[in-house]
Amino acid sequence: MQKIININSIFLSHEGEGIHLGKAQIFIRVQGCSLKCKNCDTPEALSFKNNKIFTIEEILEEINKINKKYKLINKRISITGGDPLDPSHKDAILDLIKVLKKKKYFINIEAAGNVINPQIFNLVDSISFDYKTPSAVSVNRRETLKSLSALPAVPALDLLKKLFLNKKYRDKLQIKSVIESKKDFLYVYSSYLQLSNSLLSSHPSHSSKNINLVNWILTPSYSLKMSESDFKKKFDKIFRWNLTLAGGAFRVIGQQHKWVYGTRKKNV
Repeated sequence: MQKIININSIFLSHEGEGIHLGKAQIFIRVQGCSLKCKNCDTPEALSFKNNKIFTIEEILEEINKINKKYKLINKRISITGGDPLDPSHKDAILDLIKVLKKKKYFINIEAAGNVINPQIFNLVDSISFDYKTPSAVSVNRRETLKSLSALPAVPALDLLKKLFLNKKYRDKLQIKSVIESKKDFLYVYSSYLQLSNSLLSSHPSHSSKNINLVNWILTPSYSLKMSESDFKKKFDKIFRWNLTLAGGAFRVIGQQHKWVYGTRKKNV
């Protein structure tokens, strides 16, 4: 029997954040995420009960419609969510990725940061791996602390360490952290230092250059209630913290689609 996937939406846009910023691609947004992060920018994709069930063949039909309409030159797909690596999604997502790779698509997977899936990570071309901050944890979901490994940071850092020590993963990896406050920034910077020191002490042949921590992206959080002026102030603070407190250790990249279309417009 053909596997099915709960889909929120399939749409064409430009990548709005991270190292692939500005590149045109088709987004496949799955429906459902068990982490329920407090600062999620797509809360409508958290529930497992909403939206439509697609077979892999039906997903391919939607992709073909978009390609036919826009005559796309580059074959790029980002699989996002929700959480594509949730146990309820991962097997069907793996089958979908296998089919898309046979069709020569460049594939980015948006990972929630609580699990490494070798089968999927080996196949995709780009891994966007979330590293959760204290502000992400919902106050009424304290059990999420364990699954996110948000406090303390050691288990989550172990996942990052495994990614960095695997050259195949490291070369296509970006880490993304959403920053709401100085507390979030200092938490992430402390984690950065712990990871760097751990890698260098356990593997002396590694240098900070080939560990390539430059691909750790900080994204300012952008709430529905925030004014453009408030967001600019937050962005400026993160710029200054990165320079004055962290020596420019991170790349600070905002969500350009939020600037252009605002926080309420979807699938852009």
